Amino acid sequence: MKTYKQFFKESNYDIYSVQQGGEDPTELGTVPDKGLQSIQKIVRANSNEKIVTKILKRKLYDENSFIEGQYNILVDYLGDIDANYLKILASNKLPKISDNKIGQLSEISNSVKIPFGAIDNVFNFTPVDARGSNVGRGEIFLALLFKDVTNTTGGGDLKHGNSILEIKGVRARLGQQPGRGTVAVDQNDFVGLPNQRPEWRESILNASLAGGGRNFDASKLLSNVINSINDSTTIKYFVNLLTKLYPKGNVNVHLNDAASIQDPVTAKKTLFKINLDHYFNKGEVEELLIFDKTTKYIVMTKEEAFEHINNGKFTCANFLIGDWAPNVKVIW
Repeated sequence: MKTYKQFFKESNYDIYSVQQGGEDPTELGTVPDKGLQSIQKIVRANSNEKIVTKILKRKLYDENSFIEGQYNILVDYLGDIDANYLKILASNKLPKISDNKIGQLSEISNSVKIPFGAIDNVFNFTPVDARGSNVGRGEIFLALLFKDVTNTTGGGDLKHGNSILEIKGVRARLGQQPGRGTVAVDQNDFVGLPNQRPEWRESILNASLAGGGRNFDASKLLSNVINSINDSTTIKYFVNLLTKLYPKGNVNVHLNDAASIQDPVTAKKTLFKINLDHYFNKGEVEELLIFDKTTKYIVMTKEEAFEHINNGKFTCANFLIGDWAPNVKVIW
């Protein structure tokens, strides 16, 4: 935080001056409204600093949580908040996320008498943590709002009790974006079964084009091949192929018979389960929180996520060649 001296030096607001031995100060000028508001912010921030650091310490945030300077920004953001709202954040009256696994963050914030708009700087704050990773939008806000959520000192985004809680916002992926560290698998690998004629491969590829015809849909490739050559050899071939992409995805569990890829819709759900299983296992994630642009959210364990994939509540964009972790979406 800036001291008063630093503020006045940087802003050139020497409001009054008193000569040595003089009794009355000499007014040097007036402070514009904007300057007065800045002064008020500094006064409020400094008076709130003690409770702010107490709140952050309880949530396992300190100067070592972020790269240099980022913690002080967070302290300033919280210091700007009304002292009454800070008292609520410091209290034991906050809700538990275990009791609110589906909800809307803005409504929950309002319900505990903290107007969501008053804390939006914290919600939108995306610093870089000490490991060099970007802290996602909403992560710190979640830790502050829920009694049973804290920062994590190890892997993952947050801790919910003893569980690693991963946070995903708008247009989130369960893995890397296309072209970032993925295994080189293309459409020809899906039709690479031995002893098949070139005409057969071409026919499958033509039937598996994605919308616009500029890429191939992996769900269509799987279903078109299995409906053409339905045997255990084909299943084994696909299990081996997808294991290259998702080594921790328990591919043989999800793709264990022809029925699991019998049509593009079913095949997409199977691919999504494999993608999700790989993501949870690779990152040792135990719970996943997804929120949208309206701050609606849902918290899911892996098993709950599988269930929501089956019933269509949790879905994703198409699995195109090269895009093995497409954007995910919750259907409310």
